Amino acid sequence: IVVEARQLVGRGAAGEIADWINANGGQARAGGYGNAVWIKTLEGTMTAEPSDYIIKGVQGEFYPCKPDIFEATYGVV
Repeated sequence: IVVEARQLVGRGAAGEIADWINANGGQARAGGYGNAVWIKTLEGTMTAEPSDYIIKGVQGEFYPCKPDIFEATYGVV
């Protein structure tokens, strides 16, 4: 399965990722001194923290994923 993902790293990344989610049918907001993103998911609101990956699933849903789990599960295409 091919998914689109972005990693929350770097200054301003939280705002950029929240904008990406909101522009693609999701709901999110940046906060926590610009270092976190709150994402509305199918399971409720989840927080993406620095280094986490944010995945756009096959049905257009968004959710955070810890780096170790992401790297063990997905490969670069």
